[in-house]
Amino acid sequence: MKIFDWLEDHIKFIKLISVPLILLLITLIALMVHLTEGHWLHLMYIPVILGGIIYGSWGGLISGVIGSIAL
Repeated sequence: MKIFDWLEDHIKFIKLISVPLILLLITLIALMVHLTEGHWLHLMYIPVILGGIIYGSWGGLISGVIGSIAL
């Protein structure tokens, strides 16, 4: 299929651009959680799941640890 061929061709770029994106999401979500006194706490699942999808279980674990430190 064309989508999977495109993903295989661009996997290095996706992995390269996803690290700053995940870190930016963690930072923005932590800021929003602190400003709203914890009402949006469960949004931190997004960068953790994204890290897990792109980098596997170690990526999800590292994203989760960084996210928990940020909160």
